[in-house]
Amino acid sequence: MGNCIAKDSNGKVGSEKAKFVLFSDFTCPYCYLEFLRLTKAMSLKPEEERLVISFSPFQLDDSLPAEGVDKYKFLSNLIPPAALDPMIDELGSKFKPLGVEFTGHGLIGNSAQAHCVMIWASETASEAQQLKLMDALFQIHCSIGKSIGDPDAIVEAAAKAGFDDEAKIRSILKNPTYTAKLKALRTNAATELGITTVPCLTVVKKDGKQDKLEEAAQIETVQGFTDLIEEYAC
Repeated sequence: MGNCIAKDSNGKVGSEKAKFVLFSDFTCPYCYLEFLRLTKAMSLKPEEERLVISFSPFQLDDSLPAEGVDKYKFLSNLIPPAALDPMIDELGSKFKPLGVEFTGHGLIGNSAQAHCVMIWASETASEAQQLKLMDALFQIHCSIGKSIGDPDAIVEAAAKAGFDDEAKIRSILKNPTYTAKLKALRTNAATELGITTVPCLTVVKKDGKQDKLEEAAQIETVQGFTDLIEEYAC
């Protein structure tokens, strides 16, 4: 398990407590599952014992159009329908206990603009509001079935999380500064941490060293993440 000096989307290093950084893409339902299980597990802890959960972007496919393409057709070109259909059913059964209705249909689009808004939020908003925004952005692809690159859908998601300044959100979507930050963070994840796919949960220890928690990808219950949190809570 390699380590390096930690950098999340805020670029901060070191902390009085350990914290988790979840590398994810908003078109990845497995990322949303890990996000939901981790955040639910953390919410069960007493407030004074909770660790920070922060975001770092990892765009899986930058070739997708913002307006999106048919999700099922796109996936069936990668996965035979005989395997894809039961996979969608299985995902639905995993989301249901977490209070989420999953859809394997609708559109799949370019996630860059959603990541840019999330990077901006990580620099300006509280952790609680950031997590609400992450949840709302994941829902665009996983539950609503709209393209994650749809600016109107992103604005609606931001409003759900309490970001009510529509003009500000739309300006972030067009701001090249955040596009550059997205690319830099994606490169950093690959070169410094060796991340090649997501979800990838990392822990930033008190000394600022960051380790990949590869075992997190095998955890499929809220209780499993509760146990993982316990390892780093002291």
